[in-house]
Amino acid sequence: MPRRKRKKRAPERTLEKRRAGGFIERVTLFLRRRHTWKISYAKMHGRKSRVCQVLNEEDALDGYIRPPWEVILIDHRSEVISTLVHEVLHALYASKPEREILKLEKMIMRHMTAKQATVLHRFMTKRLK
Repeated sequence: MPRRKRKKRAPERTLEKRRAGGFIERVTLFLRRRHTWKISYAKMHGRKSRVCQVLNEEDALDGYIRPPWEVILIDHRSEVISTLVHEVLHALYASKPEREILKLEKMIMRHMTAKQATVLHRFMTKRLK
């Protein structure tokens, strides 16, 4: 029986997948090494849009970080893993604008495997306060 030739992936897709894997690893390492950071569920006010700010404003947020207290707050009604990834990216890259963080989050979530999501969820449950 002749073998079928596999379709080669576009080089830019492979590169994006590798980049996403690197960012997933950074997010995992952040949660593994930063033992002082805590994660809390909170009911955020006003569920109008999916916007995050590194401020103490709670309006229209799925989550936010409080760097001085090293706390990540996540609305339990949101997509928890996606929000966790987004907030950890803010903690890692505080100087990046929101638009770039959103692009990184979407790329990571597009390429995240079930096993990687399980690992992130496991680290998240260890940090719940």
